[in-house]
Amino acid sequence: MSAAIQNKVTLHVEQQALHEGLKMVSGVIESSQVMQILSFVHVHAVGQQMQLTATNAEVEVQTTVALQDNLAEPVTFTMPCKKLLDMLRLSDKQQIVSLAVDGMQIKISMGSSQFKVNTLEADQFPFFNSNQDAVGFEVIETEFLALLKRTAFAMASQDVRYFLNGMLLQLSGSELKTVATDGHRLAVNAIEIGQSASTQMLQAIIPRKTILELTRLLTSRDAELKIAMHADYLEIIHENFTLRSNLIDAKYPDFQKLIPRQNEAESLIQTQSIRQALNRVAILANEKFRGVRCHFKENNQLILESNNMDQEAAEEVVDVIDGPGDFQVAFNINYLMDVLNIIETDNVLMRLSGPEVGVVLMEEDGLMNSVFVVMPLTL
Repeated sequence: MSAAIQNKVTLHVEQQALHEGLKMVSGVIESSQVMQILSFVHVHAVGQQMQLTATNAEVEVQTTVALQDNLAEPVTFTMPCKKLLDMLRLSDKQQIVSLAVDGMQIKISMGSSQFKVNTLEADQFPFFNSNQDAVGFEVIETEFLALLKRTAFAMASQDVRYFLNGMLLQLSGSELKTVATDGHRLAVNAIEIGQSASTQMLQAIIPRKTILELTRLLTSRDAELKIAMHADYLEIIHENFTLRSNLIDAKYPDFQKLIPRQNEAESLIQTQSIRQALNRVAILANEKFRGVRCHFKENNQLILESNNMDQEAAEEVVDVIDGPGDFQVAFNINYLMDVLNIIETDNVLMRLSGPEVGVVLMEEDGLMNSVFVVMPLTL
């Protein structure tokens, strides 16, 4: 029995506050866990605050919830996260939740509802080892969230080249850059953070799971985030939570080599026009290859064509602002649409380098320093 919970102790907390706190940390808990403790949330209560921590041994999220009473002594224990979330989800949000810790069990009281659940030894909880030197810097939350969202779509999912199943975070002087590629498309976005955190360029490959968790937790606020890059993990300190994540131990490929430098032609197209046209031709595209032929004409028109195994076909004609002349190339519609859905400017610039070389897409007069590359498809 853990020494921290030998004596009986009862905590009182608002149902909504506890529910929100558990939802914040529970995103890292996976449905199937090798270790049972990873399905539990660690609780450390001291004074009038209760610190909640959840982890999957790769990503750790921590937040605090206010208690109704001032505890005379600190208490530490664990609770089954999903079971508690289900209890709270089905209860009155205006109630006070009572957590009575007695040895290896917790009695949970919410109005007329009473539950008794088992706990696990708190000292078995796998916390991150945070005693490491780090390079720290600050970034505006809304800008960092934009970096992640504008890059995350290009991450690989289950690639054997495991370093592609994540995102490169690169800090060079005052420039913070995010990079992702799955071999079919590339996304590079950068912002200025206003201060130089290091004289050397720093790089870290953040796992896909962490990126997805961050995009869930972060909001479009102008608050400052504190980011610390450690030797083998990343730490992000937010007003409402702290996230720590392992890094992928590998060397990221030289993404600059994936960006074509010699362009045969350029085309400027109204973003909404090509986006809508691609959505329509996608209806009859081959379900496996999802191909679309792009034929630029001399008269500043772009013809989009798709077909499938049932001999069905679709064609769209799009007027372009500035065309490259007669030029043909084919793409996977989904990969092209992923980029166009990120583009926020009225017009998109396409730099074309031949039917077998990736096309570079950039925002005309965009606020962010962004480059996207989509590799062509052979049809």
